[in-house]
Amino acid sequence: MSNCKFLDNKCIYYKENNNKTSLLKEYLSKNKKIQEDIKLMKNNNDVYIDSPMFESKSIFKKSDTEVFEDIENNIKLISEKLKICFDENCTNSRCKNIFMTYSSKKVGSTALWGSINLFLSDFYSTLHIHAEEDLERLEIYELTMNQIIQIFKKYKKNVIVVDIYRPILDTMISQFFDNLSIEFHASRNLVNLAFNSDELIERFNQIFYLYYSKNDCDYFCETYNIEDNNIKEKFDFEKKHIYFKDETIHYFKLRLCDADEWEKILKPYLIGDFQLIKSNESDKKIFSELYKSFKSKYELPKNYVESIKENQYLKKYYSQLEYDNYIDKIKISNDDFQMFNKATLSSNIYFKNKNKSNLIYGLEILIQNKPIAQNCICNECKKLRNKTKLSIKEGKSKNNTKNNLYVKSNLNNNKGNFFTKMSFN
Repeated sequence: MSNCKFLDNKCIYYKENNNKTSLLKEYLSKNKKIQEDIKLMKNNNDVYIDSPMFESKSIFKKSDTEVFEDIENNIKLISEKLKICFDENCTNSRCKNIFMTYSSKKVGSTALWGSINLFLSDFYSTLHIHAEEDLERLEIYELTMNQIIQIFKKYKKNVIVVDIYRPILDTMISQFFDNLSIEFHASRNLVNLAFNSDELIERFNQIFYLYYSKNDCDYFCETYNIEDNNIKEKFDFEKKHIYFKDETIHYFKLRLCDADEWEKILKPYLIGDFQLIKSNESDKKIFSELYKSFKSKYELPKNYVESIKENQYLKKYYSQLEYDNYIDKIKISNDDFQMFNKATLSSNIYFKNKNKSNLIYGLEILIQNKPIAQNCICNECKKLRNKTKLSIKEGKSKNNTKNNLYVKSNLNNNKGNFFTKMSFN
Protein backbone atom coordinates (compact mmCIF):
# COMPACT_ATOMS: atom_id res chain seq x y z
CA MET A 1 0.00 0.00 0.00
CA SER A 2 1.54 3.31 -1.05
CA ASN A 3 1.97 6.06 1.52
CA CYS A 4 1.75 8.90 -1.00
CA LYS A 5 -0.18 11.90 0.28
CA PHE A 6 -1.95 12.23 -3.07
CA LEU A 7 -3.62 8.83 -2.80
CA ASP A 8 -7.18 9.33 -1.59
CA ASN A 9 -10.71 8.87 -2.86
CA LYS A 10 -11.57 12.52 -3.43
CA CYS A 11 -11.70 13.74 -6.99
CA ILE A 12 -9.22 16.61 -7.32
CA TYR A 13 -11.38 18.21 -10.02
CA TYR A 14 -14.43 18.65 -7.81
CA LYS A 15 -15.95 22.11 -8.13
CA GLU A 16 -18.92 23.41 -6.17
CA ASN A 17 -19.96 25.71 -9.00
CA ASN A 18 -19.56 24.31 -12.47
CA ASN A 19 -21.90 26.60 -14.36
CA LYS A 20 -20.47 27.79 -17.68
CA THR A 21 -21.94 31.25 -17.47
CA SER A 22 -20.66 31.93 -13.98
CA LEU A 23 -17.21 30.63 -14.92
CA LEU A 24 -17.09 32.91 -17.94
CA LYS A 25 -18.22 35.92 -15.92
CA GLU A 26 -15.65 35.12 -13.26
CA TYR A 27 -12.87 34.93 -15.82
CA LEU A 28 -13.89 38.08 -17.67
CA SER A 29 -14.18 40.01 -14.42
CA LYS A 30 -10.52 39.24 -13.71
CA ASN A 31 -9.15 39.87 -17.17
CA LYS A 32 -9.20 43.57 -18.01
CA LYS A 33 -7.44 42.97 -21.32
CA ILE A 34 -10.31 40.90 -22.68
CA GLN A 35 -12.84 43.40 -21.33
CA GLU A 36 -11.09 46.12 -23.35
CA ASP A 37 -11.04 43.94 -26.46
CA ILE A 38 -14.74 43.23 -26.23
CA LYS A 39 -15.49 46.94 -25.93
CA LEU A 40 -13.37 47.63 -29.01
CA MET A 41 -15.10 44.88 -30.91
CA LYS A 42 -18.55 46.23 -30.09
CA ASN A 43 -17.62 49.84 -30.83
CA ASN A 44 -15.76 49.22 -34.09
CA ASN A 45 -17.59 46.19 -35.41
CA ASP A 46 -14.12 44.71 -35.78
CA VAL A 47 -12.67 41.54 -34.34
CA TYR A 48 -9.43 41.58 -32.41
CA ILE A 49 -7.46 38.47 -33.26
CA ASP A 50 -4.25 38.64 -31.30
CA SER A 51 -5.43 38.84 -27.70
CA PRO A 52 -3.59 36.34 -25.48
CA MET A 53 -5.81 34.29 -23.22
CA PHE A 54 -3.33 34.68 -20.42
CA GLU A 55 -0.81 37.48 -20.13
CA SER A 56 2.63 36.01 -19.61
CA LYS A 57 4.36 36.69 -16.32
CA SER A 58 7.78 35.59 -17.59
CA ILE A 59 9.28 38.73 -16.06
CA PHE A 60 9.08 36.90 -12.74
CA LYS A 61 11.09 33.87 -13.85
CA LYS A 62 13.94 32.88 -11.55
CA SER A 63 17.48 32.28 -12.72
CA ASP A 64 18.79 28.70 -12.58
CA THR A 65 20.90 29.65 -9.57
CA GLU A 66 17.93 31.09 -7.73
CA VAL A 67 15.90 27.96 -8.40
CA PHE A 68 18.29 25.75 -6.43
CA GLU A 69 18.95 28.32 -3.75
CA ASP A 70 15.24 28.24 -2.95
CA ILE A 71 14.79 24.54 -3.64
CA GLU A 72 12.51 23.77 -0.69
CA ASN A 73 9.87 26.31 -1.66
CA ASN A 74 10.11 25.30 -5.30
CA ILE A 75 9.57 21.64 -4.43
CA LYS A 76 6.58 22.61 -2.33
CA LEU A 77 5.15 24.56 -5.27
CA ILE A 78 5.70 21.75 -7.78
CA SER A 79 4.27 19.21 -5.39
CA GLU A 80 1.15 21.28 -4.77
CA LYS A 81 0.44 22.26 -8.38
CA LEU A 82 1.55 19.13 -10.25
CA LYS A 83 0.54 16.62 -7.57
CA ILE A 84 3.97 14.97 -7.50
CA CYS A 85 5.35 13.87 -4.16
CA PHE A 86 9.01 14.48 -3.27
CA ASP A 87 8.99 12.48 -0.03
CA GLU A 88 11.97 10.12 -0.21
CA ASN A 89 9.93 7.47 1.61
CA CYS A 90 7.09 7.61 -0.91
CA THR A 91 6.63 4.31 -2.74
CA ASN A 92 4.05 5.54 -5.23
CA SER A 93 5.27 4.77 -8.75
CA ARG A 94 3.43 7.82 -10.11
CA CYS A 95 5.66 10.10 -8.05
CA LYS A 96 8.85 8.40 -9.19
CA ASN A 97 7.99 8.20 -12.90
CA ILE A 98 6.91 11.15 -15.02
CA PHE A 99 5.93 11.20 -18.68
CA MET A 100 5.59 14.54 -20.43
CA THR A 101 4.96 15.86 -23.90
CA TYR A 102 6.69 19.21 -24.27
CA SER A 103 6.17 20.36 -27.84
CA SER A 104 4.32 22.71 -30.18
CA LYS A 105 0.54 22.55 -30.45
CA LYS A 106 -1.27 20.34 -32.96
CA VAL A 107 1.51 17.83 -33.51
CA GLY A 108 -0.13 14.76 -31.94
CA SER A 109 0.99 15.40 -28.37
CA THR A 110 -2.53 15.23 -26.90
CA ALA A 111 -3.05 11.75 -28.36
CA LEU A 112 0.25 10.47 -26.94
CA TRP A 113 -0.18 12.14 -23.57
CA GLY A 114 -3.78 11.01 -23.20
CA SER A 115 -2.95 7.44 -24.22
CA ILE A 116 -0.17 7.17 -21.62
CA ASN A 117 -2.58 8.57 -19.05
CA LEU A 118 -5.27 6.11 -19.96
CA PHE A 119 -3.18 2.94 -20.00
CA LEU A 120 -0.30 3.70 -17.62
CA SER A 121 -1.87 5.97 -15.01
CA ASP A 122 -0.92 3.51 -12.25
CA PHE A 123 2.76 4.04 -13.06
CA TYR A 124 3.17 7.60 -14.38
CA SER A 125 2.24 11.14 -13.56
CA THR A 126 2.09 13.10 -16.79
CA LEU A 127 2.50 16.64 -18.04
CA HIS A 128 1.20 18.11 -21.29
CA ILE A 129 3.12 21.33 -21.98
CA HIS A 130 3.34 23.60 -25.01
CA ALA A 131 4.81 26.76 -23.49
CA GLU A 132 5.59 28.47 -20.21
CA GLU A 133 2.05 29.89 -20.27
CA ASP A 134 0.79 26.38 -19.52
CA LEU A 135 2.67 26.50 -16.23
CA GLU A 136 1.24 29.92 -15.51
CA ARG A 137 -2.26 28.48 -15.89
CA LEU A 138 -1.28 26.24 -13.00
CA GLU A 139 -0.06 29.30 -11.07
CA ILE A 140 3.60 28.37 -11.48
CA TYR A 141 4.99 31.75 -12.46
CA GLU A 142 8.62 31.75 -11.35
CA LEU A 143 9.87 28.48 -12.86
CA THR A 144 10.46 27.39 -16.44
CA MET A 145 9.72 23.86 -17.63
CA ASN A 146 13.42 23.18 -18.08
CA GLN A 147 14.07 24.23 -14.49
CA ILE A 148 11.36 21.88 -13.26
CA ILE A 149 12.96 19.08 -15.30
CA GLN A 150 16.30 19.83 -13.62
CA ILE A 151 14.64 19.64 -10.21
CA PHE A 152 13.22 16.24 -11.20
CA LYS A 153 16.74 15.23 -12.22
CA LYS A 154 18.21 16.34 -8.87
CA TYR A 155 15.68 14.18 -7.05
CA LYS A 156 16.26 11.26 -9.43
CA LYS A 157 12.80 11.16 -10.90
CA ASN A 158 12.61 8.93 -13.97
CA VAL A 159 11.37 11.41 -16.57
CA ILE A 160 10.48 10.89 -20.24
CA VAL A 161 10.24 14.12 -22.27
CA VAL A 162 8.82 13.94 -25.80
CA ASP A 163 8.87 16.45 -28.64
CA ILE A 164 7.03 15.69 -31.90
CA TYR A 165 7.72 16.99 -35.39
CA ARG A 166 4.97 17.79 -37.86
CA PRO A 167 5.51 19.77 -41.10
CA ILE A 168 5.00 23.44 -40.40
CA LEU A 169 2.24 24.06 -42.98
CA ASP A 170 0.07 21.24 -41.59
CA THR A 171 0.67 22.48 -38.05
CA MET A 172 -0.24 26.04 -38.96
CA ILE A 173 -3.53 25.09 -40.59
CA SER A 174 -4.58 22.91 -37.65
CA GLN A 175 -3.65 25.63 -35.16
CA PHE A 176 -5.56 28.21 -37.21
CA PHE A 177 -8.72 26.11 -36.97
CA ASP A 178 -8.23 25.49 -33.27
CA ASN A 179 -7.94 29.26 -32.86
CA LEU A 180 -11.08 30.19 -34.80
CA SER A 181 -12.69 31.50 -31.63
CA ILE A 182 -9.74 33.81 -31.05
CA GLU A 183 -9.28 34.77 -34.69
CA PHE A 184 -12.90 35.86 -35.07
CA HIS A 185 -13.77 36.56 -31.44
CA ALA A 186 -16.69 34.20 -31.74
CA SER A 187 -17.59 30.68 -30.81
CA ARG A 188 -16.25 28.12 -33.26
CA ASN A 189 -19.80 26.96 -33.85
CA LEU A 190 -20.77 30.46 -34.96
CA VAL A 191 -17.71 30.82 -37.20
CA ASN A 192 -18.57 27.43 -38.67
CA LEU A 193 -22.01 28.72 -39.59
CA ALA A 194 -21.12 32.27 -40.60
CA PHE A 195 -18.00 31.83 -42.74
CA ASN A 196 -17.12 29.67 -45.70
CA SER A 197 -13.79 28.04 -46.51
CA ASP A 198 -12.84 30.69 -49.09
CA GLU A 199 -13.10 33.41 -46.45
CA LEU A 200 -11.04 31.35 -44.02
CA ILE A 201 -8.40 30.72 -46.68
CA GLU A 202 -8.14 34.45 -47.26
CA ARG A 203 -7.81 35.08 -43.54
CA PHE A 204 -5.21 32.35 -43.12
CA ASN A 205 -3.11 33.77 -45.94
CA GLN A 206 -3.34 37.24 -44.44
CA ILE A 207 -1.74 36.07 -41.21
CA PHE A 208 0.34 33.24 -42.68
CA TYR A 209 3.65 34.53 -41.33
CA LEU A 210 2.26 35.15 -37.89
CA TYR A 211 1.66 31.41 -37.57
CA TYR A 212 4.86 30.61 -39.42
CA SER A 213 7.03 32.59 -37.01
CA LYS A 214 5.41 30.92 -34.00
CA ASN A 215 6.03 27.41 -35.35
CA ASP A 216 9.41 27.75 -37.02
CA CYS A 217 11.18 26.15 -34.08
CA ASP A 218 12.50 22.87 -32.71
CA TYR A 219 11.86 22.15 -29.02
CA PHE A 220 14.27 19.18 -28.91
CA CYS A 221 17.22 21.15 -30.29
CA GLU A 222 16.44 24.67 -29.16
CA THR A 223 14.27 24.50 -26.04
CA TYR A 224 15.32 21.37 -24.20
CA ASN A 225 18.41 21.56 -22.01
CA ILE A 226 20.49 19.30 -24.26
CA GLU A 227 24.13 20.34 -24.63
CA ASP A 228 25.28 17.51 -26.90
CA ASN A 229 25.21 19.11 -30.36
CA ASN A 230 26.06 15.83 -32.10
CA ILE A 231 22.80 14.22 -31.01
CA LYS A 232 20.85 17.21 -32.33
CA GLU A 233 22.40 17.30 -35.78
CA LYS A 234 20.72 14.38 -37.51
CA PHE A 235 17.44 12.47 -37.32
CA ASP A 236 17.68 8.66 -37.34
CA PHE A 237 15.38 7.67 -40.21
CA GLU A 238 15.93 3.97 -39.52
CA LYS A 239 14.97 4.09 -35.83
CA LYS A 240 12.51 6.92 -36.52
CA HIS A 241 13.40 8.94 -33.45
CA ILE A 242 16.21 10.73 -31.65
CA TYR A 243 16.98 9.70 -28.09
CA PHE A 244 19.20 11.42 -25.54
CA LYS A 245 19.68 10.44 -21.89
CA ASP A 246 20.79 12.91 -19.22
CA GLU A 247 21.07 10.82 -16.05
CA THR A 248 17.42 10.07 -15.19
CA ILE A 249 15.96 12.32 -17.92
CA HIS A 250 15.08 10.67 -21.24
CA TYR A 251 14.55 13.05 -24.17
CA PHE A 252 12.82 11.91 -27.37
CA LYS A 253 12.16 13.46 -30.76
CA LEU A 254 9.36 11.70 -32.64
CA ARG A 255 7.51 12.46 -35.88
CA LEU A 256 3.76 12.54 -36.32
CA CYS A 257 4.06 10.64 -39.59
CA ASP A 258 5.44 7.69 -37.54
CA ALA A 259 2.58 7.72 -35.01
CA ASP A 260 1.66 4.10 -35.80
CA GLU A 261 5.10 3.09 -34.52
CA TRP A 262 5.23 5.18 -31.33
CA GLU A 263 4.16 2.24 -29.20
CA LYS A 264 7.08 0.15 -30.49
CA ILE A 265 9.55 3.05 -30.24
CA LEU A 266 8.70 3.90 -26.63
CA LYS A 267 8.07 0.36 -25.35
CA PRO A 268 11.68 -0.28 -24.14
CA TYR A 269 11.55 2.84 -21.98
CA LEU A 270 8.08 2.47 -20.43
CA ILE A 271 6.67 0.52 -17.52
CA GLY A 272 3.85 -1.42 -19.15
CA ASP A 273 2.21 -1.26 -22.58
CA PHE A 274 -0.13 1.30 -24.08
CA GLN A 275 -2.19 1.78 -27.22
CA LEU A 276 -2.13 5.07 -29.08
CA ILE A 277 -5.63 6.54 -29.15
CA LYS A 278 -6.35 9.23 -31.72
CA SER A 279 -7.36 12.49 -30.11
CA ASN A 280 -7.85 16.19 -30.81
CA GLU A 281 -8.13 15.63 -34.57
CA SER A 282 -9.26 18.67 -36.55
CA ASP A 283 -11.26 16.62 -39.04
CA LYS A 284 -13.47 15.28 -36.23
CA LYS A 285 -14.29 18.56 -34.50
CA ILE A 286 -17.32 20.80 -34.79
CA PHE A 287 -15.77 22.53 -37.81
CA SER A 288 -14.79 19.26 -39.52
CA GLU A 289 -16.62 19.93 -42.81
CA LEU A 290 -15.21 23.47 -43.00
CA TYR A 291 -11.75 22.10 -42.25
CA LYS A 292 -12.02 19.44 -44.96
CA SER A 293 -13.25 22.03 -47.47
CA PHE A 294 -10.36 24.32 -46.55
CA LYS A 295 -7.82 21.51 -47.00
CA SER A 296 -9.25 20.43 -50.35
CA LYS A 297 -9.35 23.97 -51.75
CA TYR A 298 -6.20 25.47 -50.28
CA GLU A 299 -3.49 26.48 -52.70
CA LEU A 300 -0.26 27.82 -51.29
CA PRO A 301 0.34 31.32 -52.67
CA LYS A 302 3.28 31.43 -55.05
CA ASN A 303 5.19 33.90 -52.87
CA TYR A 304 4.86 31.59 -49.84
CA VAL A 305 6.26 28.49 -51.52
CA GLU A 306 9.92 29.11 -50.77
CA SER A 307 9.31 29.46 -47.02
CA ILE A 308 7.83 25.94 -46.99
CA LYS A 309 10.26 24.31 -49.41
CA GLU A 310 13.29 25.79 -47.68
CA ASN A 311 12.10 25.19 -44.12
CA GLN A 312 15.12 23.83 -42.29
CA TYR A 313 13.13 21.45 -40.10
CA LEU A 314 11.25 19.90 -42.99
CA LYS A 315 14.61 19.15 -44.59
CA LYS A 316 15.99 17.83 -41.32
CA TYR A 317 13.17 15.57 -40.19
CA TYR A 318 12.08 14.23 -43.58
CA SER A 319 14.27 12.07 -45.76
CA GLN A 320 14.79 13.23 -49.34
CA LEU A 321 12.09 10.86 -50.57
CA GLU A 322 9.65 11.95 -47.85
CA TYR A 323 10.45 15.56 -48.56
CA ASP A 324 9.85 15.20 -52.29
CA ASN A 325 6.56 13.33 -51.76
CA TYR A 326 5.35 15.95 -49.27
CA ILE A 327 6.18 18.92 -51.51
CA ASP A 328 4.59 17.21 -54.52
CA LYS A 329 1.26 16.96 -52.66
CA ILE A 330 1.07 20.69 -51.93
CA LYS A 331 -1.17 22.54 -54.36
CA ILE A 332 0.44 25.80 -55.43
CA SER A 333 -1.38 28.87 -56.68
CA ASN A 334 -0.25 30.74 -59.77
CA ASP A 335 -0.71 34.01 -57.90
CA ASP A 336 1.03 35.84 -55.11
CA PHE A 337 -0.88 36.93 -52.03
CA GLN A 338 -0.65 40.40 -50.55
CA MET A 339 -0.13 39.61 -46.89
CA PHE A 340 -0.15 41.93 -43.92
CA ASN A 341 3.27 43.51 -43.62
CA LYS A 342 5.44 42.89 -40.58
CA ALA A 343 4.66 46.27 -39.09
CA THR A 344 0.96 45.44 -39.15
CA LEU A 345 1.51 41.97 -37.74
CA SER A 346 3.48 43.32 -34.82
CA SER A 347 0.66 45.61 -33.83
CA ASN A 348 -2.93 44.84 -32.86
CA ILE A 349 -4.70 43.37 -35.89
CA TYR A 350 -8.37 43.84 -36.54
CA PHE A 351 -10.55 41.95 -38.94
CA LYS A 352 -13.92 43.05 -40.31
CA ASN A 353 -16.68 40.61 -39.51
CA LYS A 354 -18.62 41.72 -42.60
CA ASN A 355 -21.77 42.26 -40.51
CA LYS A 356 -22.67 38.60 -40.88
CA SER A 357 -23.77 38.33 -37.28
CA ASN A 358 -23.21 39.77 -33.87
CA LEU A 359 -20.16 37.72 -32.99
CA ILE A 360 -19.98 36.80 -29.33
CA TYR A 361 -17.05 35.67 -27.28
CA GLY A 362 -16.73 31.89 -27.50
CA LEU A 363 -17.33 29.96 -24.32
CA GLU A 364 -15.29 27.04 -25.53
CA ILE A 365 -12.15 29.17 -25.47
CA LEU A 366 -12.42 29.00 -21.71
CA ILE A 367 -14.47 25.88 -21.05
CA GLN A 368 -13.08 22.63 -22.36
CA ASN A 369 -13.75 18.97 -21.68
CA LYS A 370 -11.33 17.35 -19.26
CA PRO A 371 -9.24 14.37 -20.36
CA ILE A 372 -10.14 11.48 -18.06
CA ALA A 373 -6.45 10.74 -17.77
CA GLN A 374 -5.86 13.54 -15.32
CA ASN A 375 -3.86 13.28 -12.13
CA CYS A 376 -6.86 12.04 -10.23
CA ILE A 377 -6.99 8.57 -8.70
CA CYS A 378 -10.42 8.72 -7.12
CA ASN A 379 -12.53 5.57 -7.48
CA GLU A 380 -14.81 7.10 -10.09
CA CYS A 381 -11.93 8.17 -12.38
CA LYS A 382 -10.34 4.73 -12.00
CA LYS A 383 -13.60 3.01 -12.95
CA LEU A 384 -13.98 5.25 -15.99
CA ARG A 385 -10.42 4.51 -17.16
CA ASN A 386 -10.89 0.79 -16.70
CA LYS A 387 -14.20 0.84 -18.56
CA THR A 388 -12.62 2.76 -21.45
CA LYS A 389 -9.59 0.45 -21.62
CA LEU A 390 -11.85 -2.61 -21.69
CA SER A 391 -13.92 -1.06 -24.47
CA ILE A 392 -10.77 -0.35 -26.50
CA LYS A 393 -9.38 -3.85 -25.96
CA GLU A 394 -12.67 -5.27 -27.22
CA GLY A 395 -12.27 -3.14 -30.33
CA LYS A 396 -15.36 -1.04 -29.69
CA SER A 397 -14.03 2.49 -29.58
CA LYS A 398 -10.32 2.90 -30.31
CA ASN A 399 -10.86 5.89 -32.56
CA ASN A 400 -13.73 7.48 -30.65
CA THR A 401 -11.83 10.45 -29.29
CA LYS A 402 -14.53 11.96 -27.13
CA ASN A 403 -15.44 8.71 -25.39
CA ASN A 404 -11.88 7.52 -24.93
CA LEU A 405 -9.99 10.50 -23.62
CA TYR A 406 -12.62 12.92 -22.38
CA VAL A 407 -15.07 12.91 -19.54
CA LYS A 408 -18.64 13.17 -20.84
CA SER A 409 -20.31 16.31 -19.63
CA ASN A 410 -23.16 14.27 -18.16
CA LEU A 411 -20.93 11.88 -16.21
CA ASN A 412 -21.73 13.82 -13.09
CA ASN A 413 -22.22 17.44 -12.25
CA ASN A 414 -18.64 17.96 -11.17
CA LYS A 415 -16.56 16.31 -13.87
CA GLY A 416 -17.82 17.41 -17.20
CA ASN A 417 -16.91 20.83 -18.45
CA PHE A 418 -14.28 22.48 -16.34
CA PHE A 419 -12.71 25.91 -16.39
CA THR A 420 -9.63 25.89 -18.64
CA LYS A 421 -7.76 22.91 -19.94
CA MET A 422 -5.26 22.05 -17.24
CA SER A 423 -1.85 20.94 -18.39
CA PHE A 424 -0.98 18.35 -15.80
CA ASN A 425 -2.06 14.89 -14.95
